[in-house]
Amino acid sequence: MRSIFAGFEPPWNQEKYAEYTRADRRFHNFILRLSDNSFVPQLTEMFDIVRWSYQDGLVRLPEDTLHEHVAIIDALEGHDVRGAVELIVEHHTKSKECLEFALQQYSKLSKAVKF
Repeated sequence: MRSIFAGFEPPWNQEKYAEYTRADRRFHNFILRLSDNSFVPQLTEMFDIVRWSYQDGLVRLPEDTLHEHVAIIDALEGHDVRGAVELIVEHHTKSKECLEFALQQYSKLSKAVKF
C-alpha cells in the first residue's frame, strides 16, 4: 500500500494531481478488498459508489488527504486495527462534510439562478 503514494509531495501540478487521483482510487479499492465485511465491497460494486464519487476528481485536495492516507497505512502496518478504523472513519467524515458543503452551495446557487 505504501508504494501507492510513493513520490507524492508538493508542489501539485495538473499531471501530479491526475496521478494522485488514480493512486487515491487504488488505495480506496485496496482498503475495500481488505475488509472482512463482504457487504461493503458488494454494496460499493452494486451501486458503483467509487466511480461516481470520483466523477470529477478528488473530493479533497492531495495536500489534505496524503497525510491521512499515510497515517492509515502506518496504523495497518502496525496492526493497530482500532487506530486504522478511527483514521478511516475520520478520513471519510471529512470528505462527507466537504461533499455536503458542496451540495449545499450548489443548491443555493441553483435556486438563485433560473435556467
